[in-house]
Amino acid sequence: MLRITEMKLNVPYWISTTRPPNYRPLSEKLSVDVVIVGAGITGLTTAIRLREAGLSVAIIDQFKLAAGESGHTTAHLTEMVDTRYTAIEAKYGSEGAQLVAQSSRAAMTWIEERSLRIICDYLHVPGYLYTQNSHQRHELEKELRHAQKAGVDAKWVDRVPLPFKTEGGIMIPAQAQFHPRKYLLGLASQLETEGCQIFQNTRALNLKEGEPCRLITDRGVIEAGKVVFATHTPSVNRMRLHTQLAAYRTYAMAVRLKAAVPDLGLFWDTAEPYHYTRSQNGLWIIGGEDHKTGNESNTENAFRRLENYVREHYVIDSVDYRWSGQILEPVDGLPLIGRNPDSKHVFVAAGFSGNGMTFGTVSGLLISDLILGIENPWAALYDPLRVKPIASLKEFVLENVDYPRTLIKDRIEKTAELDALDDLHVGEGQLVKKGNQTLAVFRDEQSNLHGVSATCTHLGCHVQFNNAEQSWDCPCHGSRFSVNGDILNGPAMKRLQRFELIEQKKMKKKAA
Repeated sequence: MLRITEMKLNVPYWISTTRPPNYRPLSEKLSVDVVIVGAGITGLTTAIRLREAGLSVAIIDQFKLAAGESGHTTAHLTEMVDTRYTAIEAKYGSEGAQLVAQSSRAAMTWIEERSLRIICDYLHVPGYLYTQNSHQRHELEKELRHAQKAGVDAKWVDRVPLPFKTEGGIMIPAQAQFHPRKYLLGLASQLETEGCQIFQNTRALNLKEGEPCRLITDRGVIEAGKVVFATHTPSVNRMRLHTQLAAYRTYAMAVRLKAAVPDLGLFWDTAEPYHYTRSQNGLWIIGGEDHKTGNESNTENAFRRLENYVREHYVIDSVDYRWSGQILEPVDGLPLIGRNPDSKHVFVAAGFSGNGMTFGTVSGLLISDLILGIENPWAALYDPLRVKPIASLKEFVLENVDYPRTLIKDRIEKTAELDALDDLHVGEGQLVKKGNQTLAVFRDEQSNLHGVSATCTHLGCHVQFNNAEQSWDCPCHGSRFSVNGDILNGPAMKRLQRFELIEQKKMKKKAA
């Protein structure tokens, strides 16, 4: 029988196995050459390179360092990116595919060199893109040819070292895995000794671009010549960038196996949605079951589907951890990295798909080069202002249909009345109507009700309840909020307005 009594719910393995960093919030006005918003892999990599070039740098993060999406990854380091080389070549040509492989290898090399000075469980392992469907073998063989053409050292294998039957796959040697939070805390420690200022629990509220730029936070103002938004999803450009990105929730479990442990490696299947697997200190980390943020009515079902997949393919002793993360899919297949559209001094990085550790490092290398005036061969390929290929038009329409459709649906959909709150159980959330307002209401473990506006502060869609993580998620552009309305994920920059619930049926607006 599956042992789950000690499972860490919604706590990533990486965060659970590292001490929380102790950096203070911003407390005074500051002036630096560059301010970086976001203390994950993109922000810290950018900061290291800028400090090494002699620039003064400050980093802020609204949470703890490396506690955002960089702490919710499964940390595969690979040049076998999620957007297949077959598709990349079709959209960007052979040179574009070669640059993707080249930049991914450069990022992996940079991480490896840094890992020599940081204890972060860095390990070279092979990667395998495999199929369990014989009908997909031809597509994989085609992908192999395109990956090799792009310069990836890949070959075909009939047997993939997993404890179940496969129909062969692509093997890429010398890929890598590591403990991402140990690595990032190591980078932060180096930055601190080099004079970089790092501030936690400090949230960016607004940016006034100029010379200098003025970043307004909830703790004070930072003036800087350049600003980098390394926040996974950029909080600037309410429409332009966000129409090019689609937010997805992705799920992971860390399990112990009863049977013989498979060979070490990174593994990705071709299922839809696909699954990905790696090891870590005797655990097997298996992820998948992605769905668009806010579009799953019962997010616990995603964990159940993932557990069912795990139990069908492995002999499990226990599930020790489970968590989910958020990935941003770019409509044309490649990240948006570079100067923010319509800006002179602001830089962004977003749309890493399932390759956040690799592309996050690519972003740090590229953005630091742009700020330092160093020519970079990848700049045009990843430029947020790049001309979109015609081949991406269909994906652009499909990914953005949720915004107008959800706005219309929100305004005509019948919402529960206040009386329905009497039937709201502990741990449940529901949208209710009060006059012409829609509220998002949650009942906590003490049976207290928490009411916030259901209207996302980004572009006005109604949030939906995520029961697995007890959050309010926006289906339009992926903003997420706590049950008290605090921001968990952007692009929203303002929290949800709170309402105090009195005697469960009388409501009074509470100051945000």
